[in-house]
Amino acid sequence: MPAITDLPTELLQLIAGRCTALDILALSRTCRILNDACNAAAVFRMSFQLYLPKLTSATFESKAALVRFMDGYVDGPNKPCQRNEGPRMTWLCLAMAVARLPGVKADLERLAEPIASTVKIRGNLTLTMRRPPQLSEDTKASLQGLIALLSTLPIWGYTTACNSGISAILDNLCPSLFSLSPDLNTIRIDQCIGGENPLQFAFCLALSKLETWCQSRAHRSTIELPVTNSYLTIIKKIYDGNTLYQGYDKFQNSWIGRQTHTLLLIELVARNIYYTSQEVPNPRNIEFFGSWYFESSQEDDAEHGTWMGATSLRARFPLPTPSLVTIGGKKGRYFYPFAGDGWWSWYTTRVRDLAREVEGEWCGTFVYSLLPGARVGPPIIISFYKTNIDGDTYSLEASDGIDDIGPFSLHGEVNASPVACTVRLRMQYSSMTIEWQGLVTPLGVCGGCYIPEPQMSASRAIGYFWLWKKEWLGETGNTCN
Repeated sequence: MPAITDLPTELLQLIAGRCTALDILALSRTCRILNDACNAAAVFRMSFQLYLPKLTSATFESKAALVRFMDGYVDGPNKPCQRNEGPRMTWLCLAMAVARLPGVKADLERLAEPIASTVKIRGNLTLTMRRPPQLSEDTKASLQGLIALLSTLPIWGYTTACNSGISAILDNLCPSLFSLSPDLNTIRIDQCIGGENPLQFAFCLALSKLETWCQSRAHRSTIELPVTNSYLTIIKKIYDGNTLYQGYDKFQNSWIGRQTHTLLLIELVARNIYYTSQEVPNPRNIEFFGSWYFESSQEDDAEHGTWMGATSLRARFPLPTPSLVTIGGKKGRYFYPFAGDGWWSWYTTRVRDLAREVEGEWCGTFVYSLLPGARVGPPIIISFYKTNIDGDTYSLEASDGIDDIGPFSLHGEVNASPVACTVRLRMQYSSMTIEWQGLVTPLGVCGGCYIPEPQMSASRAIGYFWLWKKEWLGETGNTCN
C-alpha cells in the first residue's frame, strides 16, 4: 500500500497547510521527507490564512486584505522581516500566534494567578496577603509575551482579543503591579514587567475596558464597574506633581512611564464617561497606523520607511518573535511565538504620527475628579487647525467651543518631537483661563487641567481631559471575513 510519503511534495504541502502550526511542527518531526515538505514558508502561510479568526476592526477590509498586507511585509521589496530568520520563521511565528489564540486567556490566567493572589484590595487599602512569589525567568518571559501578543492583535484588526475576560485578569494583576508597598518591589510594574511591557500592559487594559464598555452599550446592557482602582492614587499623585516612591521616580519620569500613566488616565476618565450617557471611542473604529503603510511609494520621508520603498532599519508593524520557554510537566524547552518585534517601533511612530496631525474634528470631555461617579463635563466637539509650523512644533487653534461653564477658545502648542509628543493648550473663557497639559497616545490626547500661575502657585490638577478623533465614535466597527 502506498505511503503518504510517496505523494509529491506539492501535495504534502497542501495537506500540511490545512493543519494548525502545532500540527505542522508535529508532522515535520515524523521523518525526513515530511520535514522537508513541511518546513517551508508557504505551508505556514496557508495555515495562517486558514485559521485567521474574523477581523473586528476597520483596519483591514477583510482577512484576505490582511494576508496580502503580510505578504508584502514578509516578501516584498526590502523584506524588513528577513533581517533575522527570513520568511519561514516569520510565517511560522504568525501561524503559531493564530494557533495559540483560543488558549491565550487560560494561559494568561494561569500565569497571573500567583501574582494576583499576593494582595487584596479592601476599601482604599492594598493589603499584602502572603509573601510575594519569586517569579522564574520563564514565567516572566511567558507573562510578558502574552501581554505583548494581546497588545499586537488589535493592531492587526482583532480588537476582541482584548475583551472583558482579559480585562478582569489584568484588573486582578493591578494591585500587585502598581502597589507602592516595599514588600512588593520585586513584582512592581517598573521592576518585574521590564522593557516596553508596562506600556503594553496599560494599552491592553485601556483597550479591553473600551471594547467591553462599547459592546455593552451596543447590546443595551450595563456593566458593574469596580469601585476602586489600585492605580487611581498613583495617577492622581503624578498629576498633582508629586514623586511617588523612592526608586519609582526613574520610571515615572521616563518616556515609557509617562505614556503608561497617560493610558491609565484614559481608562479612569473613560470609566467616568461610561457612567454618563456619553459615548467613548470604539476600539473597532480606531485606526492604529497611518495611510503611509499602504502607500506604494515614499516621498522624502525615510523615517517612515516601509517595505514598499524604504530605508528604515526597523519594522513599523508589530509581528511575533520566537521565544523558548519551559512547559510544566514536560521535558525540554519549547518554541512559543511572542509578539514584540516592531511593537515599540510601531507605538512610537504612531504617537508621533498623531502628534503631527492634531487637526480637524476632535471630540472629548473632561472630568472633575478620578473617583468613580465624578462629575463629567458635557461632550466637546472641536475643529483644530495648525498655524506657525516650525520643525517638530506648531501652534494649534480652535474657537467656538462651549461647555457647561460657557463659550471658550483653545490655543496652544504641539511638540511632535520623538522625545515629547506633548500638547499644551489654553482654554480661554471670558472670565478665566484653564491650561491643558497632555500627551499624545494611540488612543488620543489625555492629561491634566490646571489654573495657570500666578493665579495658583501649586501645579495640582483641577480636572482631567481626554480628546479623540470624531470618527472613532460609533457603536459598530467592521466584522470582516
